Amino acid sequence: MKYILSIIAFMTLISLGGCYTPEPGSPTSLETLVREGTVAVFNSDITDAKFNIATFRFPASFVSSGSLPNDSRFNQGAWQFTENAFPLPGYTTTYRFDQPPNSIQEGDFLVDTILIDNLNVLNSTVRLRMRGKFLRLNEFIPFDDANAFETWINNKKNELNANALCEQYTQQAISYGETNNGSSFSIIATHPDPLLPTYTYPAPWPTAKNTGLILPPFKRSIAGNLDTYTSDLRLGEVFYYEAVNGVKFYVLVSNLRTGILSPQLLRATFKFSEAVNSCTTCDPL
Repeated sequence: MKYILSIIAFMTLISLGGCYTPEPGSPTSLETLVREGTVAVFNSDITDAKFNIATFRFPASFVSSGSLPNDSRFNQGAWQFTENAFPLPGYTTTYRFDQPPNSIQEGDFLVDTILIDNLNVLNSTVRLRMRGKFLRLNEFIPFDDANAFETWINNKKNELNANALCEQYTQQAISYGETNNGSSFSIIATHPDPLLPTYTYPAPWPTAKNTGLILPPFKRSIAGNLDTYTSDLRLGEVFYYEAVNGVKFYVLVSNLRTGILSPQLLRATFKFSEAVNSCTTCDPL
């Protein structure tokens, strides 16, 4: 009974504060809570039966298993908008994004592609676009075994150099992903006068008269980095991830599957748990 009351009190404190701070130097002060989330491949083609604009967002506390926010910019298919009198007077610039770049996607994970190897399921892969910071650990465990994942995490927590390991992960983690796929949007500037040229970013695109430098592609800055980055991960692979909300996780690619019912969406399931000890910090302000 005392144990149950302690757990209730702990969870109440979490829900009130919105985040938590593990006791320093006590890696077993928090139990490992393995949760999972499933999200389908992102597809902004509204004419396709497999249309899906959901992403996965990690939780900020133990009381949640994350969420699946839709990217409302793609409610009607590709995200398109225009800017008038840009980049030159009299011009109208049309923008089109078939998918969001990492820096402005709604959730932490956008599932780009899933490849299922029916001959050897362990060779199946998921291609992710991440908004937070990622580090490949090159470690694998039985892919849909929560107990094995919990044991793996607890071993990490109990290592003598756990604090140094967490610091190393923080320093080595990279934003977005390992492979830069370049830009995945189109920008076209047109003028009603057919005698004036049409501009397509990045070339040909007008330059500033006083400097000769190419003009910016956006009238208002959308984000600092609009390239698309991906990382390919195998079924059963464990990796380190720093979510957009600041919480740090160990994540397992636990299942890649095709839906049984039409339209048979491809889905990825991730098991995850906070990287407790010094890997997890909380700033309630």
